[in-house]
Amino acid sequence: VHSGNAGLASKQVLWSVVGAWGCAATVVGGFAGIFTVLPVDVLVTSISGGLNARWSSTAYAILLGLNSFGGTVGGVMAASAIKAMGLDGAHWGRLPQWILVAALLRLVVFPLVLLLPRNAGEATAST
Repeated sequence: VHSGNAGLASKQVLWSVVGAWGCAATVVGGFAGIFTVLPVDVLVTSISGGLNARWSSTAYAILLGLNSFGGTVGGVMAASAIKAMGLDGAHWGRLPQWILVAALLRLVVFPLVLLLPRNAGEATAST
């Protein structure tokens, strides 16, 4: 990790505090990826698949485009948050807190799983 002070570098090893935070973020981020990408894809496919065949592919493209736009907006917001935390490329003291916040925010979309439709076969079998 470069400190930005006239060529002086502060080296971090993998199992230092910063390295441990980085490893934790990778694990949490990978786990969160399972629960963020799949539900969104299933939700988009379910919504677009339920539409008229003439409009389903258009709806699919629009919904995936909106998802991508949300990722772009999230990147802009993250840049502002990084600046507010004082992570400017020369001072990395709050990096562990940023890693933890970023990893936990990836789990915020997990409740979207509750929006997925239930199996239609189960609903008709119970009535």
